[in-house]
Amino acid sequence: LETEKRVFDLNKEEQERILKQNGLNPKQYKLEKDRVDAIMKLRNKNKNKIDKQISDIENYVPSKSEQREVDLFKMNKNEQVNLLINLGLSSKQIKALKYEENRVNKIIELENKKKSKNR
Repeated sequence: LETEKRVFDLNKEEQERILKQNGLNPKQYKLEKDRVDAIMKLRNKNKNKIDKQISDIENYVPSKSEQREVDLFKMNKNEQVNLLINLGLSSKQIKALKYEENRVNKIIELENKKKSKNR
């Protein structure tokens, strides 16, 4: 039960990573309950391996650039747009960045350019 709760506490991506690492297709497990059940079944076969995968994910510390990306995705669209304006993009260029992923990637790209110029 304790482990099952830990698996529920993982986000969808992390649960899917465990399924993939064990040769299962995450697309077959649409609901969280199904993913958790599948992981618990895997754990019945190989307790140590699954427990290690769970604790590896729980103890994972993102790199500086990964953390920056996470922080940017947590911003709302308005905050992302303001950041792009501050980085020198025109409103036409910003409009072309229709999806959040495109805005985040552009912010990271521009910040990296700015960093390398300042060196």
